[in-house]
Amino acid sequence: MSARIVRGPRVDFEKTTKGLGEFFFESGDKHGDKICHIQAETGKTETFRSVKERSTRVAIHLLEMGIKPGDVVACCLKNKFDSVIAVVASLYVNAIIASLDVGQSSRECAYCLKLVHPKLIFADEDAEAMIEKSLVEAGLDVDIVVVGKSSNRKTLCKMLKHCTTEKEFRPVAVEDCHDTAFLNFSSGTTGNAKAISISHFALVNEAIYDRFTPFDEQSPDITMHFGSLFWILPIVLLTRSMAFGNPRVLSSKYNVPAENTLKYIETYKVTFLAIQPIYTYALSNLKDFDTFNVSSLKVLLISGAATNGSQILKMAELFPDTNINIAYGSTEAVGAITYFGFIPSRDVPVSKVASVGKCVNNADIKVVDTKTRKILGPYEQGEICFRKPYAMNGYYKLDSSDVYDDGFIRTGDIGYYDEDEYFYIVGRIKEMFKYKSWQVLPFAVENILEEHPDVKEAVVFGIPHEIDEFHPAAFVVLKEGAKVSVEDIQKFASDKVSEVQKLRGGIKIVDTIARTSTGKKVRRGNAEIFLKLQ
Repeated sequence: MSARIVRGPRVDFEKTTKGLGEFFFESGDKHGDKICHIQAETGKTETFRSVKERSTRVAIHLLEMGIKPGDVVACCLKNKFDSVIAVVASLYVNAIIASLDVGQSSRECAYCLKLVHPKLIFADEDAEAMIEKSLVEAGLDVDIVVVGKSSNRKTLCKMLKHCTTEKEFRPVAVEDCHDTAFLNFSSGTTGNAKAISISHFALVNEAIYDRFTPFDEQSPDITMHFGSLFWILPIVLLTRSMAFGNPRVLSSKYNVPAENTLKYIETYKVTFLAIQPIYTYALSNLKDFDTFNVSSLKVLLISGAATNGSQILKMAELFPDTNINIAYGSTEAVGAITYFGFIPSRDVPVSKVASVGKCVNNADIKVVDTKTRKILGPYEQGEICFRKPYAMNGYYKLDSSDVYDDGFIRTGDIGYYDEDEYFYIVGRIKEMFKYKSWQVLPFAVENILEEHPDVKEAVVFGIPHEIDEFHPAAFVVLKEGAKVSVEDIQKFASDKVSEVQKLRGGIKIVDTIARTSTGKKVRRGNAEIFLKLQ
């Protein structure tokens, strides 16, 4: 079979050109007293009408605070009701939302803040101290509104008081639906953090059409996920909820115990569950799985990282009446690029379970030689590149030309497709790697290691792990005469890095670091040497 561009099915539909603020505002009236979200731990609910009313009050305060269309509002929030209000209110005034994560280190957060220069920050009460430290490190003076309790900051609660102008309020219209709505942080092939610009048009239309279950207003699905709006999937699912009036079950905890997940499925009759591959191990290792009733679950969506084929088969055994779906995508794609549906009939060849599925609707994928950029054919490994009508606008205030290849967006992933056009991922060009679905930037950890007074240089890389994907590890070269121990260096780094950056793979002190002829660190080569020394 010859080299070619693989094309997904072409399906046309009426596209929406409204901004997210207008779209969400109208959803409040459209879905009214239907339940918008459920707090998993307590069973507390909130309606679409309430979301609209509370978001309107906060939006009025934002306008009074001088927030204008196009201003950046950063949100470092957990997955709970008031977080939704802060985000929706910001969209009502046509602000751009920069999504941060509560689990980031202050150093990571400071870099992101310097990149986007927000006019305001909504911070969860558990992130207040980290955000304050980040602002100092970034040299920025930005107002913080705390979502939760605070002894010295303005809180969202104070912005929720009744306003006399509520009934007259209307969201600020966008001038162009292709303007930026969200900035989600990722990394390019160089390893530097970049803010991915996602438009109103991309999010609304991705949510309305490219869906994994037949959401509709007559039979709304009940969705559950544990990721915050730092991730692209929860943003798409929020938009989808507003479009179709389906409730979402939210948990403010990221690491929800497997037994709690099953209890929530049983209690709330969840029909759609989105998890990361790492979570399949927690589910499959649960001894009392059979004591829970999970018959309501129609779809189990697994995405966010490489998926083990054997784990997919285990999920099929545990959830015999559930569609087990795999999605491969990225923030740049505003969702999925490929999609694999392992349906209840289980008539999909086992050999395909190791794949990430086929090209999604209205998208194109090509696999190209990493050196010549020549388009490759079946079973030929190269870089996967995609083209979608709802992809990112580019990188915020940065040159994005290097991420495009003749109109296609480069993923940095190495893979291939078979004769049936199923795609398989085999590795990454990018130097970064994933720990439990979280991106780890080697150079960021290296910078911290090299701050140690006795460390001359360091190289960080990922060591393969059966469950966690990769564990960060490092070689360090000491300065002449230094006698510091590995334990001291480990503690020094551990106090400064985020949880996902911790050097679980270990640190080894060496005399030299493997480099290319031009002096660049060879991460893969150093990782191989590290493994041989184990």
